[in-house]
Amino acid sequence: MKLNRTGNIFTGSVSADGTNWTVLNARSITMNSTLMVGFAVCSRNNGWLDTATFDTVSVTGLWPALPGTPSSLIGVAGDSFALLSWPSSTNSTGYNLKRGSSSGGPFTLIATNTASLASTNTGLANGALYFYVVSGTNSFGESTNSAAVSVRPVSPSPPQLGVALIANQMQFNWPTDHVGWKLQAQTNSLDAGLGSNWFPVAGSRATNLILQTISPASGSVFFRLVYP
Repeated sequence: MKLNRTGNIFTGSVSADGTNWTVLNARSITMNSTLMVGFAVCSRNNGWLDTATFDTVSVTGLWPALPGTPSSLIGVAGDSFALLSWPSSTNSTGYNLKRGSSSGGPFTLIATNTASLASTNTGLANGALYFYVVSGTNSFGESTNSAAVSVRPVSPSPPQLGVALIANQMQFNWPTDHVGWKLQAQTNSLDAGLGSNWFPVAGSRATNLILQTISPASGSVFFRLVYP
């Protein structure tokens, strides 16, 4: 059997050898240029299911292609928001942006079939870590998700840097909504005072509490918290 469409004219044909075809009928049916097709079966008896097997099935002509997966999703943190952007992907007419609490998902849709290549996700908790993926869409379907990107919104207002002495360690802490700020230090003599030789304290951007061992040989050590 063969079904051929030319414009809105649908022609049905039959063949015994797949080479010589006999036209059975033709009808004019107005339809969209893009549509889904398939085979339907019927048991012709209410309450009974029918099983059918189709073989030697082929499709010719121009068919829509699935959208490509967007690459290089970029996330930028702001004050209670995340700015996401991505490049266009092949055959995509829209994009689904999704958010989750881990890099492996699950992810929840936050923007559906948007034609834009950027989106701002607002109302987020500063200091919390969010993960995002994006997929391409068109009338034929949806692509796989892009690689996940993480964003941690952060408050830009200057926080209070807390300091406590615990045994032979100094404990530095700051509010959780300021996770993402960097603790920096420099070692100078008291006579020299503050200089420009600040260096980052390892691991400080991913937390709001850092312990530093006191070393009498270090002389004077100065600390500051810096907005990312």
